[in-house]
Amino acid sequence: MGRASRDKTDRRELQRRVEDIERANARSAPNSQPQFVARVQGTVFQGPLPHPEILAGYDRVLPGAAGRIITMAEKNQAHRHSLEAKVIPAGVLSERLGQILGFVLYIATLASGTYLISTGKDTAGLTELLTSTGVFAGLYVRGQIEKKRELRGKRAD
Repeated sequence: MGRASRDKTDRRELQRRVEDIERANARSAPNSQPQFVARVQGTVFQGPLPHPEILAGYDRVLPGAAGRIITMAEKNQAHRHSLEAKVIPAGVLSERLGQILGFVLYIATLASGTYLISTGKDTAGLTELLTSTGVFAGLYVRGQIEKKRELRGKRAD
């Protein structure tokens, strides 16, 4: 769970507690002592750079520090983009190559099973055909389940 999600959860929990206290105060007798209610308000700033006020503080302590921090963030972002430009196409190529080689292997097992059946080894040939088909079907179904699980995990974030 990321920091932003924890902050949202904490804010919701605090809001629920305040609402519970307010409901309890509304239900209490008119001449009873009201409970103390405190509201806390905060600001969350999230991003690759510090909050502008903090950045200005760095610049006051060390003139030019804010510019150096911004340059560092820009270099880091350029580095990440260059890595993604290499990793994503390599992943696509690897997945495609795996699919092609898996298909070739499946065709080879079907061909060898057919050959075994045609040479009179019916049991061995049929076993090879059914086993290879079952294995490849199982791998396909497992891959689809993992894709769905990964997509659900990304949506939850």
